[in-house]
Amino acid sequence: MIVPVYRDVDDVARCLESVTRHAESLNTPFELLVIDDASPEEDVRDYVTAFDSEPTSFPVTVLRNDENLGFVKTVNRGLRRARGDVVILNADTAVTAG
Repeated sequence: MIVPVYRDVDDVARCLESVTRHAESLNTPFELLVIDDASPEEDVRDYVTAFDSEPTSFPVTVLRNDENLGFVKTVNRGLRRARGDVVILNADTAVTAG
């Protein structure tokens, strides 16, 4: 899963926490790649750092862009790192079971 983040810590938190909450309901192992697209919001940067340090039942990688690349270029960065099929989530997505 690739989640590019930029603004709105509440949306980012809802998205990442929903992935964590429903990870066990998935039948396919996955890893989560969170890419901070040079967020201008300190709350977003701090949340992503804290999320990265929390234990999860799946691997988490956090990348940070040095400058804002925009959604498409940030997703492309994530796709280049992917090792298989990819699900791309907007940071305002709430994942449900399964």
